[in-house]
Amino acid sequence: MMNWTRYVFSSKYSEITKQTFIRELKYENGLSVSSTVFDNKLSVMFFWTTSCGVCYKKFPDLQELYMEYSDNKDIAISAVNVLYPKESPSDIYHSIRERGWSFPLFFLAKDDLNKYDDVDLNFYPYVLVLDYDNTVLYSGGFNYHPLVFVDNVRTIIEKYHNRTNKQSKNHL
Repeated sequence: MMNWTRYVFSSKYSEITKQTFIRELKYENGLSVSSTVFDNKLSVMFFWTTSCGVCYKKFPDLQELYMEYSDNKDIAISAVNVLYPKESPSDIYHSIRERGWSFPLFFLAKDDLNKYDDVDLNFYPYVLVLDYDNTVLYSGGFNYHPLVFVDNVRTIIEKYHNRTNKQSKNHL
Protein backbone atom coordinates (compact mmCIF):
# COMPACT_ATOMS: atom_id res chain seq x y z
CA MET A 1 0.00 0.00 0.00
CA MET A 2 1.31 3.42 -0.94
CA ASN A 3 2.05 5.75 1.93
CA TRP A 4 -0.17 8.73 1.14
CA THR A 5 1.95 11.12 3.23
CA ARG A 6 4.92 10.38 0.97
CA TYR A 7 2.76 11.12 -2.05
CA VAL A 8 1.36 14.36 -0.63
CA PHE A 9 4.54 15.75 0.92
CA SER A 10 7.26 14.51 -1.39
CA SER A 11 8.99 16.99 -3.65
CA LYS A 12 8.94 16.72 -7.40
CA TYR A 13 12.10 15.02 -8.63
CA SER A 14 11.92 15.83 -12.35
CA GLU A 15 15.31 17.56 -12.26
CA ILE A 16 17.21 14.58 -10.83
CA THR A 17 19.59 12.99 -13.30
CA LYS A 18 22.10 10.18 -13.08
CA GLN A 19 24.92 12.69 -13.41
CA THR A 20 23.78 14.40 -10.21
CA PHE A 21 24.60 11.31 -8.20
CA ILE A 22 27.43 9.85 -10.26
CA ARG A 23 29.67 12.77 -9.32
CA GLU A 24 29.37 11.79 -5.67
CA LEU A 25 28.98 8.00 -5.61
CA LYS A 26 31.90 6.04 -4.17
CA TYR A 27 32.92 2.42 -3.74
CA GLU A 28 33.68 1.09 -0.25
CA ASN A 29 37.38 1.87 -0.79
CA GLY A 30 36.65 5.55 -1.46
CA LEU A 31 37.20 5.44 -5.24
CA SER A 32 34.65 7.26 -7.38
CA VAL A 33 32.11 5.27 -9.34
CA SER A 34 32.53 5.63 -13.10
CA SER A 35 29.53 6.95 -15.01
CA THR A 36 29.83 3.92 -17.32
CA VAL A 37 28.22 1.82 -14.58
CA PHE A 38 24.91 3.55 -15.40
CA ASP A 39 25.40 4.82 -18.98
CA ASN A 40 22.68 3.75 -21.42
CA LYS A 41 20.96 1.62 -18.80
CA LEU A 42 17.65 1.57 -17.04
CA SER A 43 18.88 2.34 -13.52
CA VAL A 44 17.24 1.34 -10.25
CA MET A 45 18.87 3.00 -7.24
CA PHE A 46 17.79 1.86 -3.77
CA PHE A 47 18.82 4.54 -1.22
CA TRP A 48 19.15 3.43 2.39
CA THR A 49 20.81 4.18 5.71
CA THR A 50 22.24 1.93 8.41
CA SER A 51 19.65 3.21 10.89
CA CYS A 52 16.77 2.07 8.68
CA GLY A 53 15.41 -1.27 9.90
CA VAL A 54 12.89 -1.42 7.06
CA CYS A 55 15.78 -1.13 4.58
CA TYR A 56 17.37 -4.30 5.94
CA LYS A 57 14.02 -6.08 5.72
CA LYS A 58 13.77 -5.06 2.04
CA PHE A 59 17.28 -6.29 1.14
CA PRO A 60 16.18 -9.89 0.40
CA ASP A 61 13.63 -8.43 -2.04
CA LEU A 62 16.28 -6.16 -3.57
CA GLN A 63 18.61 -9.17 -3.89
CA GLU A 64 15.86 -11.17 -5.62
CA LEU A 65 15.17 -8.30 -8.04
CA TYR A 66 18.90 -7.89 -8.70
CA MET A 67 19.33 -11.61 -9.43
CA GLU A 68 16.33 -11.56 -11.75
CA TYR A 69 17.92 -8.85 -13.92
CA SER A 70 21.64 -9.46 -13.29
CA ASP A 71 22.19 -10.97 -16.75
CA ASN A 72 20.51 -8.06 -18.51
CA LYS A 73 23.17 -5.57 -19.59
CA ASP A 74 20.52 -2.88 -20.16
CA ILE A 75 19.41 -2.74 -16.51
CA ALA A 76 21.51 -1.62 -13.53
CA ILE A 77 20.16 -2.33 -10.04
CA SER A 78 22.15 -1.06 -7.08
CA ALA A 79 21.94 -0.01 -3.45
CA VAL A 80 23.21 3.42 -2.42
CA ASN A 81 24.04 3.79 1.25
CA VAL A 82 23.65 7.36 2.46
CA LEU A 83 26.58 7.70 4.85
CA TYR A 84 26.33 9.68 8.03
CA PRO A 85 29.44 11.11 9.72
CA LYS A 86 31.72 8.53 11.37
CA GLU A 87 30.22 5.60 9.41
CA SER A 88 32.72 3.32 7.69
CA PRO A 89 31.89 2.30 4.11
CA SER A 90 34.18 -0.70 4.46
CA ASP A 91 32.39 -1.96 7.58
CA ILE A 92 28.99 -1.48 5.96
CA TYR A 93 30.14 -3.21 2.78
CA HIS A 94 31.42 -6.25 4.68
CA SER A 95 28.26 -6.39 6.78
CA ILE A 96 26.12 -6.55 3.63
CA ARG A 97 28.33 -9.18 1.97
CA GLU A 98 28.42 -11.34 5.12
CA ARG A 99 24.64 -11.58 4.91
CA GLY A 100 24.97 -13.04 1.40
CA TRP A 101 23.67 -10.07 -0.56
CA SER A 102 25.56 -9.49 -3.81
CA PHE A 103 23.83 -6.47 -5.38
CA PRO A 104 26.17 -3.59 -6.31
CA LEU A 105 26.70 -1.31 -3.34
CA PHE A 106 27.71 2.34 -3.57
CA PHE A 107 28.10 5.07 -0.98
CA LEU A 108 27.00 8.68 -0.89
CA ALA A 109 27.88 11.00 1.98
CA LYS A 110 24.82 12.71 3.47
CA ASP A 111 26.70 16.04 3.24
CA ASP A 112 27.28 15.47 -0.49
CA LEU A 113 23.61 14.67 -1.00
CA ASN A 114 22.65 17.91 0.72
CA LYS A 115 24.53 19.90 -1.97
CA TYR A 116 21.70 19.39 -4.43
CA ASP A 117 18.58 21.50 -4.08
CA ASP A 118 16.58 19.11 -6.27
CA VAL A 119 17.23 16.16 -3.96
CA ASP A 120 15.10 15.87 -0.86
CA LEU A 121 15.31 12.36 0.54
CA ASN A 122 13.25 12.48 3.71
CA PHE A 123 12.54 8.76 4.07
CA TYR A 124 14.28 5.46 3.50
CA PRO A 125 14.25 3.16 1.71
CA TYR A 126 13.91 5.43 -1.28
CA VAL A 127 14.02 4.24 -4.87
CA LEU A 128 14.79 6.09 -8.08
CA VAL A 129 14.17 4.43 -11.43
CA LEU A 130 15.85 6.36 -14.24
CA ASP A 131 15.57 5.59 -17.93
CA TYR A 132 18.33 5.51 -20.50
CA ASP A 133 17.98 9.26 -21.06
CA ASN A 134 18.15 10.19 -17.35
CA THR A 135 14.42 10.77 -17.04
CA VAL A 136 12.92 9.83 -13.70
CA LEU A 137 10.38 7.07 -14.29
CA TYR A 138 9.67 6.55 -10.61
CA SER A 139 10.69 7.99 -7.26
CA GLY A 140 9.38 6.69 -3.97
CA GLY A 141 9.12 3.55 -1.88
CA PHE A 142 10.30 0.05 -2.83
CA ASN A 143 7.54 -2.34 -3.89
CA TYR A 144 8.08 -5.18 -6.30
CA HIS A 145 5.76 -8.07 -5.42
CA PRO A 146 3.17 -9.10 -8.05
CA LEU A 147 0.23 -8.25 -5.78
CA VAL A 148 1.36 -4.64 -5.36
CA PHE A 149 -0.35 -2.70 -8.15
CA VAL A 150 0.71 0.87 -7.38
CA ASP A 151 4.34 1.96 -7.71
CA ASN A 152 5.61 -1.55 -8.40
CA VAL A 153 9.30 -1.30 -9.35
CA ARG A 154 9.28 -4.61 -11.25
CA THR A 155 6.27 -3.48 -13.31
CA ILE A 156 7.97 -0.16 -14.08
CA ILE A 157 11.15 -1.96 -15.20
CA GLU A 158 9.25 -4.42 -17.39
CA LYS A 159 6.95 -1.83 -18.92
CA TYR A 160 9.71 0.59 -19.82
CA HIS A 161 12.26 -2.04 -20.86
CA ASN A 162 9.75 -3.84 -23.10
CA ARG A 163 8.61 -0.55 -24.68
CA THR A 164 12.22 0.44 -25.37
CA ASN A 165 13.01 -2.96 -26.90
CA LYS A 166 9.98 -2.70 -29.22
CA GLN A 167 10.99 0.79 -30.32
CA SER A 168 14.57 -0.27 -31.07
CA LYS A 169 13.34 -3.27 -33.11
CA ASN A 170 11.04 -1.00 -35.12
CA HIS A 171 14.02 1.19 -36.08
CA LEU A 172 15.91 -1.76 -37.57
